[in-house]
Formats: sequence, structure tokens, C-alpha cells
Amino acid sequence: MTKVIVDVREPHEFSLGHFKDSINVPLSRFSDKEFVLAKFSVDDQIIVYCRSGGRASLAEQLLKSYGYKNVVNLINQEYLEHNINNI
Repeated sequence: MTKVIVDVREPHEFSLGHFKDSINVPLSRFSDKEFVLAKFSVDDQIIVYCRSGGRASLAEQLLKSYGYKNVVNLINQEYLEHNINNI
């Protein structure tokens, strides 16, 4: 299982700073099921975060609706940095 850390903020927000190992997939891309299925394996552990947790929560719900079972919402970068080793 691969751990994938996904920053669901917009690219301009991501460019201002992000968790070192994260990739940027804006929330708007999560409505495209084919894109999501091509981007992530269903076996991946997908960790989502944003600025305040709202967009990450929506991304988590969409991923789960597409059949992804191992999805974790770590709210924002600060919470992620403090809790990434506990997952």
C-alpha cells in the first residue's frame, strides 16, 4: 500500500507552501471520477488536507463514494505535520 498525501487546495495556494511530500490535486478535479480512478490506486492510503478541512472533507467523501476505503482527512497542514506519524 502506498501512502499518498494530497493537498486539495488550488494551485496558487499550494505554491505558497505545502507539506513536503504532498501532491496537489484541487478539489474541483475530484468530481471527475475517471480522473480520480486513473490518478489513485484503490489500494493506496490517501491522506487529504486543505487550509481548514472543508475541502478535504468533501474530497474524502467523494473518494469514499468512488470505492476508496483507506482515506484519511488530516484537516490542514499543521494538523497533518503533527499527526502524520500516527497513521
